Amino acid sequence: IDKEVLSAINTLESNGFMAFVVGGCVRDILLGKKPKDYDIATNATPNEILAIFTNAGHKCLEIGKSYGTIAISKSPIKHCKKTKQNLAQNLARQDGQSSDFIEVTTFRNDSEYVDGRHPKSVEFGDNIMQDLARRDFTINAIAFSPSKCTLIDTFSGLNDIKSKTISCVGDPNI
Repeated sequence: IDKEVLSAINTLESNGFMAFVVGGCVRDILLGKKPKDYDIATNATPNEILAIFTNAGHKCLEIGKSYGTIAISKSPIKHCKKTKQNLAQNLARQDGQSSDFIEVTTFRNDSEYVDGRHPKSVEFGDNIMQDLARRDFTINAIAFSPSKCTLIDTFSGLNDIKSKTISCVGDPNI
């Protein structure tokens, strides 16, 4: 795991919050691949994430604040000459290079989905298990705590990775 990601997790934990790397980056690491980006899930609210990382000197983008997601620069920025648009473009790189940002998202529970992709509403939570239960596939519903060296795999995503199987979390017909 990149040192900047470990530092972000340490920053959250040293401020009294839980923090896990989640989703595709965990899956990629388990497959022996270098992740293109990292996602952190935490019980810190979006406003708490903003306060913690702004105070630590990071650039923060409120890319999905209403859904609980704040993008933080991997390192503190002393003098930023980039525009907000350039920073957002860097966040959304599609050239295979890793982003200069880490997405930090509050644990959440989704309500019903109106279009198969977007929930009607999002409720912030304090439980990693509930957050993992809302994910699409078991291979993306794995969390890892570097500080505790703990892998949370409630939905048997590791078994699906080993057997090269794609399984949904929950009932895919709902």
